[in-house]
Amino acid sequence: MLRRVDLARGDVRATETETAATPVVVTARADGWWALRDTRHDSRAASGEALLHAPDGRPTNTVRLGRYDLINHFFDIRYAPELLFLQGREDKPWRDKWVVAVDAPEGRVRRLFPLEWDAARGGHLYGGAGAYLDDASGPALVHTGVVHDGAGLLPGNAFVVRRAYAGGAAQWVFIADHQATALDAADGIVYVVFNSGELVVLDARDGAVRLRQELRVNGHRVVPLSLSRVAAGRLVIGTLDGRILDCTVLT
Repeated sequence: MLRRVDLARGDVRATETETAATPVVVTARADGWWALRDTRHDSRAASGEALLHAPDGRPTNTVRLGRYDLINHFFDIRYAPELLFLQGREDKPWRDKWVVAVDAPEGRVRRLFPLEWDAARGGHLYGGAGAYLDDASGPALVHTGVVHDGAGLLPGNAFVVRRAYAGGAAQWVFIADHQATALDAADGIVYVVFNSGELVVLDARDGAVRLRQELRVNGHRVVPLSLSRVAAGRLVIGTLDGRILDCTVLT
């Protein structure tokens, strides 16, 4: 089931049951084009397809991206000028992941750069949340992720990275011990929240830390799941326990 919600009022504009007949994840680009990617990961049922939609909601084309790899292929990039996805090998979708762009409405898939920017490390990286920005240093993606290890998430294996767009060169890397849950960016600042309950504010130009703050309500730590920058110095953060925090950030 797919619901369209008015962002100004919160009203449900439409409910569609046929458009999303399977579990899907939504990917959008800044001009209003969007896609529904089939997230079924069982090889017997997964189609490996994404259905492109025009800004008015009209379905236009079906693109084959390969089977969705649960957890690894999440790549939610805000303000993106293109429809961006992670794509792995056809036989082993969790390996050799690339950031790819899908042209709309044609449906052509273009490889941009490998998710792993350090060829010497050759790590198995998971995707995450991110944002597209274009500043004095040029266009870039700032995105989160983790380096997989069989022992679980090891200290220092989570990250926020700024990648040149569309070549993918890493311009700076912020190393973390906990997985990021959400990211937003505006006016030269990157805001990131982690499942440890921490908010980190970074300079978009060089990744310098401008603020680190543990999120607490009535003295108790909360776990942030979503984040949106709604005005200069103001964030709205959704938490695991169902709260919405309206936060003023002074950097």
